[in-house]
Amino acid sequence: MPLEKPLEVEQGWEPVNAPEMHKWDKRGETIAGVLLNVGAVTIDGKKVPRMLLQFGSRRIQSLMPYDLAQKVTRALIGCQLRIKYLGDDENVRGGPNNTPMKIFSVLSKGTPSENIHGVAITDEDIPF
Repeated sequence: MPLEKPLEVEQGWEPVNAPEMHKWDKRGETIAGVLLNVGAVTIDGKKVPRMLLQFGSRRIQSLMPYDLAQKVTRALIGCQLRIKYLGDDENVRGGPNNTPMKIFSVLSKGTPSENIHGVAITDEDIPF
């Protein structure tokens, strides 16, 4: 059965699309954006870390291999990130297929937008 027609775009309304899925398969590739979310998705019964970045109007989601998941955490939500896939470390292998570990370089800029310490600060707490 065919899909229904999408909503008509009216003045002042913008279509919202699903995030693009990025797969880390080319050494040297780089993505950048503001980190919106770090979570997990279940694939074949196993939880796999996933991140969501925003770059302009584009939203990019990516599964996070072990090295990347160690570097990109919820503590960076709201920060700008630049992530470069450096390649595979043949000296570190694992997983069900004994594959080499993917290695990443990550730069962050800005202040996290999430209250990672769980302490609410009010105007009364600021001494000036």
